[in-house]
Amino acid sequence: YNILYLSRYPYDKEFVRGIERVFILEKPLNGLDIAWHSNGIVTGSGTFAREAAGMGIPSVTTYNYDSHKNFLPVDKSLIESEKILNSTNVETIIAYLGAFNKNKPNLESANYTKKSVIKIIEKLLTRIRNG
Repeated sequence: YNILYLSRYPYDKEFVRGIERVFILEKPLNGLDIAWHSNGIVTGSGTFAREAAGMGIPSVTTYNYDSHKNFLPVDKSLIESEKILNSTNVETIIAYLGAFNKNKPNLESANYTKKSVIKIIEKLLTRIRNG
């Protein structure tokens, strides 16, 4: 596998510099485009994992949720439905990502979510306009 490493801070790049098959972004790219073209996402946060999972991309969050006590409801649902894995165990993560074949992400699910969000925004704007 090739790994695209997205650093939060400039000094984070030093953790992976020089490691074979690890590529460091030197300029920003759209996260959804990155997810779309990847075989899987491993992230320290939930947002990127949620977005990728919504497109059918295998997603892992390594965020420590204090033994699952502090999950956001959306994260709890995605983890329980096995759309996101929450783990820091390297072998578990490799097994999880390795179980997926590179299939096209679930466009039906992504389009449904997009349409749902657009409807909500339209309702909000209508309400704001009408007072």
